[in-house]
Amino acid sequence: MHDQKLYLKSRINKSLEGNKTKALLTTHRSQISILGCGWSGLPLAQSLVQQGYEVIGSTTTPEKVAVIEAIGARSLVWAVSDHWEMTAAQRAFFDADVLVVTLPPPKKAGCDGYARDVHAAIAAAAKETGTRHTILFSSTSVYPDEPAQYTEGEAQRLISRHTGIAMKDLEDVYLDAELAQLTILRLGGLFGPGREPGDFVIRAGEVRDPAQVVNMTHLDDIIGAVHFAMKRDAGNEVYNVVAPEHPFRGDFYRQALINLNAAHRVSIPRFDAEEQHQRKVLSHRICAHGYEFKHPDPLEVLQQMRQ
Repeated sequence: MHDQKLYLKSRINKSLEGNKTKALLTTHRSQISILGCGWSGLPLAQSLVQQGYEVIGSTTTPEKVAVIEAIGARSLVWAVSDHWEMTAAQRAFFDADVLVVTLPPPKKAGCDGYARDVHAAIAAAAKETGTRHTILFSSTSVYPDEPAQYTEGEAQRLISRHTGIAMKDLEDVYLDAELAQLTILRLGGLFGPGREPGDFVIRAGEVRDPAQVVNMTHLDDIIGAVHFAMKRDAGNEVYNVVAPEHPFRGDFYRQALINLNAAHRVSIPRFDAEEQHQRKVLSHRICAHGYEFKHPDPLEVLQQMRQ
């Protein structure tokens, strides 16, 4: 959390003057609503405020209201569920130019359909209030855990070993809702300020399959992809948002451990890399449409952080 606060502060300082000018020149302040101001949602909100947008961020904890409002956004305290009677505040939240749904798959013991029901309620609210553009954060868990190169058209209904939920089911909820405009962003392994890859390795105690490649997404490219999607007016779109370079897991996590001065804590076995054993999620489509990754090589990012 400390690293993320420093990160947000640095973003403010770097572009404050330019953003003041943009805000003054903006004749219509579009409303952007962010459902979930967590690790990615909060810095996303900050970046949008800097661009002159009116931003409303939701949180489940009243204690976070001050954090959201400190970056210049408005806040809505709301624990979304599978059913609710829409209040005036919630209706105003969904009556947005852009709704960004960052929520991780919600879980409820003994009810596999709960996550679908939650997102069905969100999609229905967006449809009812006339949300102009909905952007959904999904994940690359829609692709098989098998050696191949995967593009957007090859998604399958697969149960994620991390969440126990099929993300394709949640995507289909929004596609079936026939929203005015929908963009689905399939994110890879998330990393950046406040989310160090080395921490996950230390907790796991091992690097599984070091000869496999990583499919990673830096926080800056999550934010960048949202800004990119907001500028497009093309109906329903699905994009993989994964760094174009795919270093080996062994190399990537070795550097992550070095960055934490913890290389001695987890032993990474030697490995022989073979191309046919690599699972790569490709972001050719979003790049072909004009997006340029801010951090195309995840290993290079870690090496720069060490310097």
